Amino acid sequence: MPLPSLRKSLLLVATLLVFATPLYAQTGTIAGRVVEANSGEPLPGANVQIEGTDRGVATDAFGRFVMKRIPTGSATVNVSFVGYVSQDQTVTVEAGERTTVSFSLTRRATELAEVVVRSEKFVRNLQDTQTSVGVVTEAEAEALPVRDWEDAVLLVGNVSTSGAGTFTIRGVTNVGVGGGGTPTATLYIDGVPQGPFTTSRTIRGMWDVEAVEVFRGPQSTTSGRNALAGAIYVRSAPPAFDWGAAARLRGGSQDAREGAMMVTGPIIEDQLAFRVSGEWGTQDTGIDYVNIDSNQDGFGRTNTIAQRNVRARLLATPSALPGFSALLTYTYGFDRPNSFVGVTDTADRTNRGAIASFTETTLHNTSLEMSYDITSVLKLTSVTGVVASDYRIDQLAYQAENPEEPIGIAQRSNTDGLNVTQEVRLNVETDRTRAVIGGYYGSFGFERDRFDQGNVYPIVQPQIEQLLGTTPPVFEVNFSRNVLNEDENENIAAFGEINHEVITDRLTLTAGFRYDRETFGGKTVVDNPAVNIEGSPFPDAINQQIRNSLLQTVDTEPQSLDADYEAFLPKVGATVDVTDDLSIGATVQRGYRAGGSEALPVGGTNVYDPEFTWNYEVALRGRWLNGRLLANANVFYTDWRDQQVSVPIEGTTGLVRTENAGESTLYGGELELRAIPATGLTLYTSLGYTDTEFDDFASPTPGNPDRNLAGFEFPGAPGETVSGGAIYERNTGPFGALNVSYVGENYSAVGTINGPDGPENDPRLRAGDYTIVDAQLGYAFDVQGTRLRVTGFGRNLFDETAPELSQLDAQDRVVTILRPQRVIGLSLKAQI
Repeated sequence: MPLPSLRKSLLLVATLLVFATPLYAQTGTIAGRVVEANSGEPLPGANVQIEGTDRGVATDAFGRFVMKRIPTGSATVNVSFVGYVSQDQTVTVEAGERTTVSFSLTRRATELAEVVVRSEKFVRNLQDTQTSVGVVTEAEAEALPVRDWEDAVLLVGNVSTSGAGTFTIRGVTNVGVGGGGTPTATLYIDGVPQGPFTTSRTIRGMWDVEAVEVFRGPQSTTSGRNALAGAIYVRSAPPAFDWGAAARLRGGSQDAREGAMMVTGPIIEDQLAFRVSGEWGTQDTGIDYVNIDSNQDGFGRTNTIAQRNVRARLLATPSALPGFSALLTYTYGFDRPNSFVGVTDTADRTNRGAIASFTETTLHNTSLEMSYDITSVLKLTSVTGVVASDYRIDQLAYQAENPEEPIGIAQRSNTDGLNVTQEVRLNVETDRTRAVIGGYYGSFGFERDRFDQGNVYPIVQPQIEQLLGTTPPVFEVNFSRNVLNEDENENIAAFGEINHEVITDRLTLTAGFRYDRETFGGKTVVDNPAVNIEGSPFPDAINQQIRNSLLQTVDTEPQSLDADYEAFLPKVGATVDVTDDLSIGATVQRGYRAGGSEALPVGGTNVYDPEFTWNYEVALRGRWLNGRLLANANVFYTDWRDQQVSVPIEGTTGLVRTENAGESTLYGGELELRAIPATGLTLYTSLGYTDTEFDDFASPTPGNPDRNLAGFEFPGAPGETVSGGAIYERNTGPFGALNVSYVGENYSAVGTINGPDGPENDPRLRAGDYTIVDAQLGYAFDVQGTRLRVTGFGRNLFDETAPELSQLDAQDRVVTILRPQRVIGLSLKAQI
């Protein structure tokens, strides 16, 4: 470039900078918070607008907002949120300065409040998401006698608990439908995924929980691993910059006792706030053990359910860095759910067997969520999670005629787990586009030390017959061993999604993806195997030959468990806003469950491949009668291939391995209605229907090598679920609520007996088909600035003996896990 031209260019740039600098200096920043007037809790997703301009933002998860580069002078800020009375405030914006303003919105008594969904990587209201999401808010959990998140999910259609610490979404249990493999659904607590040993066994209480979000159907694109069936997100309440405190005491029948407290407030005004809460509770199981001394070896603890947790949260929003926030959460949890305790006589909740067992879990859950509003359209978020857990299970069998002498199966195991996760994502939000792109890393590991023993004669009988060349009479072959499992998995993923309005603001197209790579590693070591033969008709020499033969089959060499898998998971969809109050959408996405490897009980390892689903879904969202009626519906069809199922190991009885030998289809839907027919009265219902069927499930047995379970429904898959009721709520005065939940019939295991025309379901393994009625009635009043609530409540009012899971024990007796029996009690809550 010639020198004169260069001088002209530099002069032009300098001139632009001179004129641009005062223009930029003539702007300022408006920031603030939006809270609910009655409770002081933040309102995420509220709309904040500068009147007379197109400048607007939505509040974040803490009710905060920041608008930069606002022209100096007078500006009127308008805040609106569905179900609340809008507010205006006029402020003066000064050049280069930050103007702070706060809003407290009051509920409209005749309009349903907006429900915000936060766990899809976007903050948006329930009516704007096409994903099938059921949300139970803190207010609903308090209005109903909801004890824990397992009670909460029963308010959501197509979701049920299936006993032994598991849950079912759309007919698929979170541990899989055919056995084997990794979980199909994941529980998240404050953004941190829980492992298989801590799901449903720690931090179950609903005290100080802001919401429970239940995502139905594959969430592999956004949630990642272990989300083929869905995901459950439990989100606790955030710290507040205004002082507040609450406490609650509950007591009732079955020796039910609960206590809880919460305190929150500022450490540095508008910059640093804290929240501390705690909860504890105990209750008798109500099960009568006929053959077991309740004090024997401390196993009387099987008669008591106990849980406690303490949570501390710290929120930083430094004024020196507008748009930045950091939320640190630590939760300690202890849980003794004893969900494995079963009864052999459901009529009087009596265990006539001789099994004593209990489980205990201790958990330390830590999360750090940081976000920064780079501009008005760009937001960067980082979520770090660490979960350290200790899971213990003890199980002991006694002779019915001599409870002092342990026999049969015994197990004592201790599992230490450590999970570390890191997610970083960038959100983009404009008038026509919402998008997110991010990366994820997870490290998941555990060490389990297990001792077990029991009579293995039914399993090794073919081996003994082959050794002796004849069919001997039945005798006891007690086998014991120590097993050490080490498991280390790594997950790396990249994900993204974009929602863009095209042509017209009534059509939105969606596209998303996730690239997922998992690496599995670990080992299994069997130590100190021993065989003890009792009641054998053979001389000692033959018995020793049997012992040696069986011990030779035990592989004590370390078994390495290594495997790698990767998958690309696309998602596409479209939504049409038919009117301002009605939208219809369709989505197609791929679901994924990683493969893995396992140590076989007969020695060696087994590697199995990933499984995939294609999910086709149509959604309807409606809001009518000026916000007094909401209607949400989803229908779905799922095609499941390469399904991981448990199949018998050839030449054995009762031993299985995992194989990609299944194909299935599912279809069904959900309908959720919510209405306010009168001031303070809310009516609601959530309906779910799912039809599940194995298209192919080869499961040969020694007596039936051609056995196939094609045509059978999934185990633990109720066809119908219904929840509905009414909530009458007032700030002061009488209040009450009634809820009725129904779970349809299902079988805990399918095709387990041979009929004249092939495999049939064992009627003894039938579960479900129960109705639970819960209710509470109370009175609220204010005493010198303290809100008091006195409540009488009833859970399972009609004392339904509801079977969640039915199994057969070693003596071919039915052992059933029941829903908790009726509890009638009183609650007192005080809130400042």
